[in-house]
Amino acid sequence: PKVAIEIKGPDHYVNGTKDMIWRSAKKERQLKKLGYKVLSIPFDEWKNIEISDTKAMYLKRKIES
Repeated sequence: PKVAIEIKGPDHYVNGTKDMIWRSAKKERQLKKLGYKVLSIPFDEWKNIEISDTKAMYLKRKIES
């Protein structure tokens, strides 16, 4: 399957919530309709992974789950 990876920063959410703004939600729905598996990675998780090899392993686990 095709995979779309998006790092979700604070501007993807309604202020102070875990609810996505309409643009982010719409994009995710459109990608799913096109057959993509959409991986939404919270920015705070991503920024805490400093080594690129570790980021690659993180993405591999997400894709395989």
